[in-house]
Amino acid sequence: MTHHIPKGVSLDTLLQIVAGWSAVGAAAEPKYTSTVEDATDIADAVGRQTRFLEELGLLEPEGQQHRLTDRGQALAGAVAVEDEVQARKHAREALAEWPVTDQVRGIVRENPTAEADLVPLVAAVTGQDLDADRVRSGLTTLLELYDWAGLLDRDEEGRYRLPETERAEEAAAEEADDDVEGSTEGEENASEKNASEEGNAAEEAPKGTVTEAEPAAEDAEETGEEATEEVEDAAAEAAEEVEGAAEETAESAETAAAELGELPEGVLSDLTSLVDEVESAAEETKTAAEKAEVAAETAQEAAMGAGDDEAAAASDHTRPATGQHALTLGVDLDADAESLEALIRGIRRGIVVEEEQSPTASERDSE
Repeated sequence: MTHHIPKGVSLDTLLQIVAGWSAVGAAAEPKYTSTVEDATDIADAVGRQTRFLEELGLLEPEGQQHRLTDRGQALAGAVAVEDEVQARKHAREALAEWPVTDQVRGIVRENPTAEADLVPLVAAVTGQDLDADRVRSGLTTLLELYDWAGLLDRDEEGRYRLPETERAEEAAAEEADDDVEGSTEGEENASEKNASEEGNAAEEAPKGTVTEAEPAAEDAEETGEEATEEVEDAAAEAAEEVEGAAEETAESAETAAAELGELPEGVLSDLTSLVDEVESAAEETKTAAEKAEVAAETAQEAAMGAGDDEAAAASDHTRPATGQHALTLGVDLDADAESLEALIRGIRRGIVVEEEQSPTASERDSE
């Protein structure tokens, strides 16, 4: 894309032409370029600058005439009254919005450039042919305008560069970026360090957990041992109750058998009462056995509640104790439930036979 530039004028002449448009009243109504030439005594050059001033937004065409824009009037008025500060300000604002400006400033941002080297580069940016008439002088005027407006600066060697204030701001921004990057790296390092420490802590945590679990295991073991002792004590008490009840039952049965053989005739009612006592003793034996079994089951549940395998094992070991006592009683004393019931049935049969064989009172009287 081709951009228009000043043509065949110096910076001073260019500013005079801008002020001339204000002098002829172009802010109020459109004017011909010839009117401005007459007012400024600048021949031919006024018409060559109109396209450049249009592109900057300072003039707007109306047919063959031109009118100053508000921005153009602000710049032209400041130049006319020689208010250089305001004139530079308005020129800077107009040039800052021109697309060429950013590209030219970008060329010299990192590399201050001499005018002779910069002119061809600006020609490429604007799409101008350096061999064309008045192009080189126009590009030189454009660079001077940038310098006057404060968008470019020159060093001691005359090379174009960014203004010193902007260079300081950019240096501060770069330093801030470096600080941010350093801070970010520091945070990343800190995060890595924290992650490493957390990992180490996680590795050490199981060791501490095992160490803390050992006393708990010991407590559980002690609880299991206590539960085992309780089971053993309960089983022993139950066994003693069963054994005592069985002995009483056996004694009652032996006594009943002995009395049966010695009973005189006519005392069957007493024998019946004795049989009832034997039955009651058998019931008590059965009840005592059931209590012993319940006590053993209660002790086993207490051991299982302790959560220790040894307590459970001890409970399983003690549970058969009741059965063993019952078996021992059955073998040694012949006083298990079936034997007692058999004994009672035998006694009852003996009573019935005795009643059938014994003479009645009337028969004894007849005799």
